Amino acid sequence: MNQLNAGLTLDFLSQQKRSSFVLMVGDELGSSPIQVRPKVVGVWSRTPGHYVDQYKTTLKLVKPGIRRIRLYCSQQTAKTARLSVHTGSAKAIGRRQATITETLSWTNKNSQSLRFPYDNPTAVVVDKTRFFAQNGEQVEPPTFIPSRGIFQHSNTVTGAMVVEYQPEFSLFEIEYDMGDEQMEPERLTEMKHAWLAGNIRDCDIPPVNIIAMADGYATQLSFARQFWPQGSLGKRGYADETVPPSIASLPQTKDLDSCWEACWQKVADGRIDLTQEEYSAILQCVESAQTPPQLQYVEISRQTQIERIFNQNSEDIYIDVERPVTMTMKLARADGNELCENFAAYPYLPEITLRFNS
Repeated sequence: MNQLNAGLTLDFLSQQKRSSFVLMVGDELGSSPIQVRPKVVGVWSRTPGHYVDQYKTTLKLVKPGIRRIRLYCSQQTAKTARLSVHTGSAKAIGRRQATITETLSWTNKNSQSLRFPYDNPTAVVVDKTRFFAQNGEQVEPPTFIPSRGIFQHSNTVTGAMVVEYQPEFSLFEIEYDMGDEQMEPERLTEMKHAWLAGNIRDCDIPPVNIIAMADGYATQLSFARQFWPQGSLGKRGYADETVPPSIASLPQTKDLDSCWEACWQKVADGRIDLTQEEYSAILQCVESAQTPPQLQYVEISRQTQIERIFNQNSEDIYIDVERPVTMTMKLARADGNELCENFAAYPYLPEITLRFNS
């Protein structure tokens, strides 16, 4: 390689290093989730077969989702930039600017570059530490060179600073669908099942994949699909194996587990159409009843008798005393809540009786 070619190559690599080509999800107004046709499902179920008849009318697209994407690159690079969206489309909106705050650190270095150093940015130092040379002497902080987008010092230094600047970026509007045409049937069924069950986020939703290319550059980005509504509407109860068969088969309550029945009556007043929150509360109630934090014995009954105690010096002076003969104590929770009837009290006795001699 001759000297001229070497110089051209180094200059090209230097230009590439100073430039940027980065995709980022923007926070601009204008984004909206995929809108699907609402549907009312009366009972929540984790059994897919429960919804077979409803799958055909589930996740029907009403309006595609919209998301704004930023492509940070120079004005020159933006002229040849193009975006490709998997199961979607991209529309260029134009160039924009937004404030970015960056932290730059030096450890025995003489320069640090902004993340987006292209197009002669104007950087403002918000705050900085003291800077020291290798010999420990305090020196002036690095100075900014807009044409290169770097802070540079004549010597190697150690220190840090926080800067703000407003790099330009190309703004794109991404329109995306559910991707069901490119999705395997099993995955789509899982999404429909989760949506019918009340929350599509309970399944693994394929992301929206974006590829950006320009002359000499390429990058990619993905973001999660958003849905509205995120699940079926209306009351959601439980009607599958996650609930004890005795509750699923109400009103035949005679075989209900005593602890389940007590918590069910306490939380939901015996209703069958439990919401997910109510069902979770019943589970917590049962678990708490079966594994109480602290136990104690509480008196539940006693038998007494009256005894007359005379004065030793006079039979006319006495006092009647009510003395316990037997006292029955029952194991109970210290917090006052009821124990389940089938609570395993071992190694404690569920009930003890104390007898007192005269």
